[in-house]
Amino acid sequence: MTLAQVQREPSVSVVCKPEIRLDQPLANASSTSRISDVWQHIYMSQTFGMETPRKHNHGSHRQPSRYLVLIDSGGYMVARLFLETREQVAEFDGAAEEVATMTIGLEPEVGALGPEWDRALQGHSADDRAAAMVYTFEI
Repeated sequence: MTLAQVQREPSVSVVCKPEIRLDQPLANASSTSRISDVWQHIYMSQTFGMETPRKHNHGSHRQPSRYLVLIDSGGYMVARLFLETREQVAEFDGAAEEVATMTIGLEPEVGALGPEWDRALQGHSADDRAAAMVYTFEI
């Protein structure tokens, strides 16, 4: 990359070291490595090669979860989060600390046998669905 290409590239800024002069060749270096020794990419900071964070996207976020279902899955309790449309958005261990935190003050509805749960819980038996605990979050 030549100096002219670096100057035309909008995402590249030239940060020269004080001891390096662009009009003189580097000692013990080829002419192709000249620019790579004197420029730094604009998205790199002084954090040892890690990129700096991008600008925040102010677009709309995902809908909040409406239901938390605790259901047996092969002998283990699984917690699943669903949207209002019964679309699953997360699944994690039912014994996790987060489950206890999310369900403080909520009374579960026992059983997820209704037709609205057929597609969402299709991999579970009728017994598992009958014993499932469904928590509904206030939105």
